[in-house]
Amino acid sequence: MREVDLDEFAVRWADGVPVVDVRERWEYVDGHVPGALLMPLGQLAARTAEIPAGEVVYVICASGNRSREGARIVEAAGRGAVSVAGGTVRLGRPRPAPRQGRRILSPSPAADPPPGLTSTFPPTSPRGAFV
Repeated sequence: MREVDLDEFAVRWADGVPVVDVRERWEYVDGHVPGALLMPLGQLAARTAEIPAGEVVYVICASGNRSREGARIVEAAGRGAVSVAGGTVRLGRPRPAPRQGRRILSPSPAADPPPGLTSTFPPTSPRGAFV
């Protein structure tokens, strides 16, 4: 199973790779990588058919422990997977302005953080930042 650090993940994410978040719903609602599909680790084995065959998904969690296990589950189901080391904890939380850029994490799938909370990750990412 392959594992990448957050810098490499940011480049791949900017290229549009599919992302599976294996944290629990409440963690996802608290903040997530935009576009990440929520598949809590406890449900992942039963839901791997939702991952398109032939795609390599990047699996993320809070710290990297569940993402490693999640990537193993995805690979055991015959799909390609890469674990993201460090996870969302290393992405941090939105920080107060005046930093330029967009938010790293959305506070919920349906709402944006309060105005003025911005942070970039990484600053050189082609897409600029996570929202």
